[in-house]
Amino acid sequence: MEFTTSRLQGTTQAVLRVENLSRDFLDQRFCAELYRYPVEGTHGEIRLGTYIAAINARRIGGRIHAAVLQDGQTVRTTIMIPVGELRADR
Repeated sequence: MEFTTSRLQGTTQAVLRVENLSRDFLDQRFCAELYRYPVEGTHGEIRLGTYIAAINARRIGGRIHAAVLQDGQTVRTTIMIPVGELRADR
């Protein structure tokens, strides 16, 4: 896990990067869409957790996405939250 800050579109962003290693090789397309749509679980059930997390991030102007790294077995999730805007609302 790594925490940094960055400037994006004129606003300071809190950036959290989390990397998880999988036993199997990951589907790049599945990971790219992980936070964009509800996903199907291993038993055919619809899983909403990542989709709801993305909706909540977007509600406060944040961004969240996942990507498979070059080794094909590590997924990196990046979360960006505009901290300058959050402080102005208080």
